[in-house]
Amino acid sequence: MIKMNVKSTKDVVKKSFLAFAAAVSLFTITTGGASAAKIQKVVVKVNGTAIEINEAPAYLKDNYTFVPLRFVSEALGAKVTWDNSLKLAIVEITEPKANKVQIALNQKDIVINETIITSVGAAATVQNNRVMVPIRAISEGLGASVGFIPNTSGGGTVLITTPWKTPAQTPSPSTTATPVKDTKDSKYTTWTPTSDQKVTGLIVFKPLTWDASTKTLSFQLPSTITNGGEVWQVSSALRDGSNGDRKLETGVRQKLVGLSEEFMVAININYLPRYAEIDCYFVMSKSYASKYYGYKGSIDDGLLVYDSHKNMVTLETVYKALGITN
Repeated sequence: MIKMNVKSTKDVVKKSFLAFAAAVSLFTITTGGASAAKIQKVVVKVNGTAIEINEAPAYLKDNYTFVPLRFVSEALGAKVTWDNSLKLAIVEITEPKANKVQIALNQKDIVINETIITSVGAAATVQNNRVMVPIRAISEGLGASVGFIPNTSGGGTVLITTPWKTPAQTPSPSTTATPVKDTKDSKYTTWTPTSDQKVTGLIVFKPLTWDASTKTLSFQLPSTITNGGEVWQVSSALRDGSNGDRKLETGVRQKLVGLSEEFMVAININYLPRYAEIDCYFVMSKSYASKYYGYKGSIDDGLLVYDSHKNMVTLETVYKALGITN
């Protein structure tokens, strides 16, 4: 049970936090976090359904399970608001009963329906540019029950049961490119975009074309992408064999002519107020994919795409999954 101790909300939700500088790498997909000795992987099930957490893996640290803040809205069906001035997440549900949980970065006290709950044991934190929150404190604060089944080898399974209907119980149909059977390329021809990728993928790939005869890659990226109430920042860079690396300007049409056999264009999409990497796409030549990403397929002149969830597929597969006809 969580110990109750009522005190002023101002004591918990402080208005001054240390500034956090988000480091964004154009050429490395960030994974993991703290040392393996302290962090163990866990599986999260909501109402009996195992949830795939694409943004960042859930982990167990000091007997507390942490998940990305966005997981709360996507898996539990809660409304999540981020107050950047206070570094505060506000999580709400309305059915079957209205409940609201407020949790601030680096604070072990939370607010549930305006009542302060002290020393819940774990504070929300920033891990590899993502806000990670203790799932038990938030789930129970919203009215769900939480259980845990440990594995003998470490980690375990978190079981969340809600009295309200969640997105996990009513999955929307996925858009998946048709796989090619019984060929060594089959693993590179199936891609199911996440909800964010359905937004960012269309913006990134619809104007993107590749001319293999002249080795010309053309595309145009916006400086920002607006999704709901969030404005995501877009950046890009080119790595072109012996020609080195250079930043690519957004907001203008890029026409990269005569690219080398080994090239890669990195496209990063971030939400800086929440220190979150939304998506990252590496568009690369077959030679680059073979040398640096272990690609073993047989495409000739096409390109490969490597996303932030470690999926590598052909560019044509991305087009098909997003319904793009270039």
